[in-house]
Amino acid sequence: MLAATWGPLQTEEVLDALCWMRSYNIQNPGDTIRVFGGYFGAGHVQVSDEVANYVRINAPERLDELETHYSFLRPSSEIDKHIAWYSSQQNKQRFIDHARLAYQLIAKLPRNDGHELALQYARFILGFYEYEGFESLDLDHRMAKNMIWWHENTGDKVVYWGGIAHNYDLEKDSTFHIVGPLAKWFDIIIHFREITSARNLF
Repeated sequence: MLAATWGPLQTEEVLDALCWMRSYNIQNPGDTIRVFGGYFGAGHVQVSDEVANYVRINAPERLDELETHYSFLRPSSEIDKHIAWYSSQQNKQRFIDHARLAYQLIAKLPRNDGHELALQYARFILGFYEYEGFESLDLDHRMAKNMIWWHENTGDKVVYWGGIAHNYDLEKDSTFHIVGPLAKWFDIIIHFREITSARNLF
């Protein structure tokens, strides 16, 4: 289940949480929990396939044009290796240009059922290449916008679950409210008991 995820998520604690969610969903089919990522990473290949599927159904005459861009962008290896490879490229702008042209193509297509999601996926791919290419971009801002987009387009309640340095600084805020860049977008109380080392799965 977690073999293709970002390394820090490959822990027994994350697996336990996902297994609990699966059990909850089986017992509550009318009130299921869904998990989505606010960061652009491992879903890269899957979302490009979803974008292509929207074009295949709604504008098949544009599919070859889209594939010209995405065939240039699809990772040929695991996402961590792809990030390392992309980071080593001297000319990152050509990748960003392909991702942006693909996004612009989707934006101009008929707004049939599923268009907003396809457009978000195309934006997701563009965001990956822009962020990994230029470290000055505001990652927290993008993560927050992804969560807000999900809430606005589904009407679902959103719980932000993170365990990275973007979340809080115990020395600055002993009340466990979120601090740092994401505090501009969310006011979250961190449920903190005791920090222990995560138990890696692999």
